[in-house]
Amino acid sequence: MFKITRLRAVGSSERGSFTDPDVIDAAPRSASRRASRRKVPPPWYPEPVFDTHAIARSLTDLTLALPSPSAIVLVILAASPVLAEPPFQGTVWLSPNIITTADPSGLTGVTYTGRGDRTIWDYRVLDWITVDAYLFVARIRDRSIEFQVNPEFGSVDAARAEVDTYAPALGRLPAVLLSRAQKVHVNAGDSEHPDAAPRGRPGGRVTRVFGGNYFDRSFTIHTGYGQRILRDGFLEEALFHEGAHVSLQNHQEAVGWREAQEADGEYISDYASDFPDREDVAESVLPYFAIRYRPARLSASRRAAIADTIPNRLAYFDGLSLDWSPYTQAARPAPFIDDPLRPGVTPIRAVHFMELRTRIGALRAAVGLPPFRWTDPVLRKRVTRVKLSHLLELREALGGAYVATGRVAPTWTDTVPVTRSTPIRAAHLTELRAAVLALE
Repeated sequence: MFKITRLRAVGSSERGSFTDPDVIDAAPRSASRRASRRKVPPPWYPEPVFDTHAIARSLTDLTLALPSPSAIVLVILAASPVLAEPPFQGTVWLSPNIITTADPSGLTGVTYTGRGDRTIWDYRVLDWITVDAYLFVARIRDRSIEFQVNPEFGSVDAARAEVDTYAPALGRLPAVLLSRAQKVHVNAGDSEHPDAAPRGRPGGRVTRVFGGNYFDRSFTIHTGYGQRILRDGFLEEALFHEGAHVSLQNHQEAVGWREAQEADGEYISDYASDFPDREDVAESVLPYFAIRYRPARLSASRRAAIADTIPNRLAYFDGLSLDWSPYTQAARPAPFIDDPLRPGVTPIRAVHFMELRTRIGALRAAVGLPPFRWTDPVLRKRVTRVKLSHLLELREALGGAYVATGRVAPTWTDTVPVTRSTPIRAAHLTELRAAVLALE
């Protein structure tokens, strides 16, 4: 379920400029300077961990820590992570163009099968109701889904008109989102009702537009709001969200998902943040689909916000081998985040490494190589220290893909970097990016 709300886009300018000292190409600090600062660290001194710019702006909960033996950039301080403001209010409203009526529908036919008692969900009364429903079977690819239409529509023809409105859009969803679907409840009217106020915001009413039920394997549609979504172009995106509830909600409790949540330390939307145990998977899966399968249909700022906010959740979905047919991954992935990298300005960010891991993993899979076993498979923003192994493993994993294709592996700047001496340079990541692009 989701709420209608205004999308708040976030661009780089809204996140501030990042000019902290510990950035790409920052020189390592001397031992004497380190000792002199250990007792009274200046407040502007950033933590040399992933995404340090966020902590550098927060001067609370600073503690001292000894340097990690494998840290490339010397660790002086550690700090507890700060939960950042979600970049969006609700991900259904990312863009009306992620799936459109121009995309193919798997709907192959609809058959009226008569009347029959069915128990359906009605948001207007917040309860299950039993009705003598108009029944239609929609054939979508290899599935048969029953549309159970509330008799309030008054006739078979009126009920059929509603099915003909929503069944083609349902047929545009990826196969995985219909993998458990058995029925669609169709009610008239609006579905506004009181609900808990979002954290930190005034109370009010939350509008339930559609619903998705994992245990009942059902979608719920209220046609009053459905028409508004259809008019604004968000019908497929709304059904996409509910399809995640119908077919992927079990992942909400998965250990891997919980680890990804903790590692990201942020939520993609206010709605996911307000209801993390119910809405996080459904709010995250549409951004995942958009950035992996429809990157050209999102603005650069939205792509960057998604990749930066939930990199570990994106990696979680990557690892599931879900059936997204009829859609295929974009022929060329979205541009890298922070491209180009600016020496002395761009901070060392977890997303730089995560997106390289993802794209290198895809290249290895394409040539039959097994997934690479990364040190620190989960990189936690503002927590995980940048290690020499993180850089060397990217080079090794990509080099294997080059060898498998019969090509000469690239040569690297600082071929043998020295732990606690060699800083992360823009050249290290830029040349990895270039080598990835050369194989894609």
